[in-house]
Parts: sequence; C-alpha cells; structure tokens
Amino acid sequence: MPTPQQRDYRRRRVLELRRTKNIIPIDFWNDGPLVHGCMAGGKNYLHINVNGDAEPCVFIHFAVDNIKDKSLTEVITSNFFKSFRKRQMQTENYLRPCCIIDNPHVLREAVTEAGAYIIHDGAETMVTTLAKSLDEYGAGYKELADKAWLEEYLCYGKAKKAV
Repeated sequence: MPTPQQRDYRRRRVLELRRTKNIIPIDFWNDGPLVHGCMAGGKNYLHINVNGDAEPCVFIHFAVDNIKDKSLTEVITSNFFKSFRKRQMQTENYLRPCCIIDNPHVLREAVTEAGAYIIHDGAETMVTTLAKSLDEYGAGYKELADKAWLEEYLCYGKAKKAV
C-alpha cells in the first residue's frame, strides 16, 4: 500500500498524464472528484461475487444479502447499503471518500450496524487488527488531501473541474 505521500504523488501524476498524454489512466483511490466521492454501496456501484453475495465494493468482503435470495432492489435498499450511502454523504472532500482507507470508521460502523457476514477469510482484519493502522493511514492522508482539495479543487466555495 502506498504511503499517504506516494498516494498524493500518484494523484498528481495521473492528472499530469491526463493533461499531457493521449491516455486516460484510472485511479480508483484518487478519482473521487470525478464520481462525487465513493461509488460503493449501491450509490453508483456494487459488487456481486461468484457466490452471489452482494458486497458494497469489490474490496469490501462483507455482505448481508445474496442476489440468489433477494432482488437487486432489495439489496440496494438494504440497511447495509443504506448505511454506506448515508455515511458517504458526510464526506465533503472527494479526495478522501474511501471507507476502507480514508474513513475506516464508516466500514466498521456499517458492518457492525448491519451484522454483515464475512465473505473471505481474513476480511475481518479490516475492522479488527488493521483498524488502528487504517485509522492512522486515513489521518495521515487527510492532511495532504484536505490541503490539495482546498488549493486545487475548490475555488471560492465552488468545485473546480478536475482535469
């Protein structure tokens, strides 16, 4: 996992490549400004794994529903997905939208609140043994991302178009 400084460098480098090359690199962690924050939890995206478990994101291996048992509408309107979307709306800086690395308390709260089950062995470490490290990472990146958001993306209270 890149350090907060490496992540910020990657954000700036991807923007530079988009401006100067005939390519469109995608940066899942730093493209929040392009999609208005995190897309997970059925806001614009969800992941259904090979077993039919509906996960808020391909990187979040927790679920409460299986598409074999419930309709897509039921999954998207479940308390688990609603919990993610409600908390996503509390993020004002689209450079820090991720509930795993930027706001890990969101993942912990949503998983606990919904009683989500674990999809893959070891996934629980994101909300247990890795929780402190993820909180520290998020706090470290927050300093860089908040400065960049203010100086590069906001202009007199209105969001500038990210290139």
